[in-house]
Amino acid sequence: MQLGKLKDEVFQIMEYVKCDVCGSTEYRYFMRRVDRYSGEVFQYVKCKICELIYLNPRPCREEIIKYYPNDYEAFDIENLNNPSIRNNNILQLKYVEKYVTKGKLLDIGCGIGGFLSIAKERGWLVKGIEPNPAASEIARIHLKVDVLNGNLQEVSLPKDYFDVITLWDVLEHLYNPKETLKICYNLLKDGGFLIFSIPNINSFDRFFFGNKWIGWDAPRHFNLFSERHVSKILEKTGFDLMDRNCISGGKGSFYLSMMSVLEESQTKMFKKISKMIDFLLFPYRQFSYLLKMGPIINYVAKKNNSIKF
Repeated sequence: MQLGKLKDEVFQIMEYVKCDVCGSTEYRYFMRRVDRYSGEVFQYVKCKICELIYLNPRPCREEIIKYYPNDYEAFDIENLNNPSIRNNNILQLKYVEKYVTKGKLLDIGCGIGGFLSIAKERGWLVKGIEPNPAASEIARIHLKVDVLNGNLQEVSLPKDYFDVITLWDVLEHLYNPKETLKICYNLLKDGGFLIFSIPNINSFDRFFFGNKWIGWDAPRHFNLFSERHVSKILEKTGFDLMDRNCISGGKGSFYLSMMSVLEESQTKMFKKISKMIDFLLFPYRQFSYLLKMGPIINYVAKKNNSIKF
């Protein structure tokens, strides 16, 4: 255990961890990032064996909730009627429906439930899991979707039940991604699909913004997986990789990255001209999607029925 120092000199409990992909405890320093909410400094390291970039040390489970304020993007009630977020959710569902058109869908880390609401409108039988109590309550009350408050390991769900499980921008937040995917394997029907998105470590945005890229959202993002790391984790947890693609997310990611670059006075000006910038950057986003170098990368994996956990 390690004590990490906050901006206001208050100490927090931290934990040192091994690489979640290969299990190695050998790493080298990679970069430091300042939390955009608390001002605390965190450290990313790179595994010497498999080169996974991960947060080390990181806040323990009892402390991490402090780094998710109510205005965090996934929890902000003002985003319920945000047309850009709704369009993004629609694109995500269309991506799912390329593989399964209707059925039982579980969304892990569903936030305020926007994606679930759209899936329900289109005839899916939906259920969500969200550890943040305020966000899960918003989903239940405002969007009338079935959301359980808690972590996947804490809730009771039927095995071999769901046709699709989604994790939109969630895997990088998990303390133990492999354990979560093994549970997903058991919850899916034979031949069921696991569909998820993560920050794209090889994106144009990552190289353009450098250490200001929103993908380095310490301390909420524990692991930054490459395609090689994802393939390894899926193999270990009983899934066959079917597809890897960029479909959306470029606008919001670029906006958040720009906010980390600009001074406060510049931020006000940027917000005023953001629509014009969105228009001008449309070709850039589409080109990055085409080359699979958008800031968000999506994966589709199918349950391999020959493996049992």
